[in-house]
Amino acid sequence: MAQEVKGKKKNRLWYMILSVIIAILAWVLVTYTTDPDITKTITASRIDIVGEDVLLKNGYVVTNQSEFPRLTIKMRGKRSDLMKALDNAAVVVDVSQITKEGVFEIETSAKVPTSRINVERISQSVIPITVESVKTKEIPVRVVQVGELPGMLVKSEPESKTVTLKGSGSELDMVEAVEALVDIGTMEHSGTVESSYTLVLKDDAERDDISTINISENIITISNTLYQGKEVPIRVQATSANEYILSDKDTKTDPKTVVVGVPDGMEIEYVTISIDENAEEGEYKINKIDNVYIPEDRKSVIVKPAWEKM
Repeated sequence: MAQEVKGKKKNRLWYMILSVIIAILAWVLVTYTTDPDITKTITASRIDIVGEDVLLKNGYVVTNQSEFPRLTIKMRGKRSDLMKALDNAAVVVDVSQITKEGVFEIETSAKVPTSRINVERISQSVIPITVESVKTKEIPVRVVQVGELPGMLVKSEPESKTVTLKGSGSELDMVEAVEALVDIGTMEHSGTVESSYTLVLKDDAERDDISTINISENIITISNTLYQGKEVPIRVQATSANEYILSDKDTKTDPKTVVVGVPDGMEIEYVTISIDENAEEGEYKINKIDNVYIPEDRKSVIVKPAWEKM
């Protein structure tokens, strides 16, 4: 008798499991075979700007793309169609009729992957579009060396000190310079290389704020000259001596020596700094020497002059 009761309980459990499986299969069958009409609200994958080419032809650009809101689209259609729209539905704004600078409220429309989807509502019927005139600006070029060349110094100079960038005036004002990298570690002789550059923004600017400056053609030519590196002492000399003279013994510099670049076969014993009579402690520049390369970050030296009465 006990075994019969136990068997009935076991059968009942199997019936319950089978019922759940049948219910799941029925739900899948109804959902994916009958493909019912449903209503769904999704977040637009992007906001497409139509007519930018016309706007640019007229000398204007949209400048607030980074500030566009996240919009949602309420739509109705077959489940299968709406599933496809999850990653493909976009909001569209048309700027082709704008002919001046300013902020404009532009109507929104939706772009969906099939005409079988009915768009019922977009979360914002209009969005603000900021338009500015296209301008050009000369931006300085910086060259940054990477790698090392033991015993050598490399003078890297762009053939053009500036590049011309085009974009909105507000964005151009955010750019401090353009920066090109040069790998000197494998250089064997002097010559030129081509390098792409990136934008260097001012401290208060963000990369996401830049949308109108196109640097797709961002190649510049850089001239590289190899020198022998030589460490030499720094001497301080007075430009005149009427009442005071410099004490060679007590006048100090920081640093005491500097590594400069010299051509093959050239000899150099020291570099000099010239200061006015009775000048005070401060930062001074090393004097230029023909054919000698002094890197920009080594030209300034702290001088602590010691003056003696004549």
